[in-house]
Amino acid sequence: MLRAAAAQWWEDRTARERWLLGVLAAVAIVVGLDRLVWHPLDTARTTALTEIARDDRIAAQLRVAGPDVARIAAARTGTLSTLVTDRAAKAGLTIARIEPQGANVAVSLDGVGFDALVDWLAALDRDAGVSVVDLKVDRRPDPGIVNAEATLTER
Repeated sequence: MLRAAAAQWWEDRTARERWLLGVLAAVAIVVGLDRLVWHPLDTARTTALTEIARDDRIAAQLRVAGPDVARIAAARTGTLSTLVTDRAAKAGLTIARIEPQGANVAVSLDGVGFDALVDWLAALDRDAGVSVVDLKVDRRPDPGIVNAEATLTER
């Protein structure tokens, strides 16, 4: 019934109207395919290429940093406080006070050699992935001897 009504409606149109309606239908199909198929595919392709480029950059950085990452991961055993205390003992430093502060740890050292302090902090950064957030160094009367307060965090 509906098909017969549509066929009759089409027959009632002039040749020019049929031609215009055909062109309109073709344009609607092209626009519909563009908006519903081509545009989403193009957007997904662009997004994928951007993500691939980003992943390639990250992979290259990981290849370069691989040995360092493995060494740092192996060095991290226990809590940050334990790690800092162990590394200080290995460096020959005595920690006067250590206090956890959330993700950080506050460390006080009294009467330590400045060079030993700097070497210890550099080794923590290089080998264990522990960064200095804050550092206060006060000199003592003896040459090269300092008191230090540091706030350390894991990277």
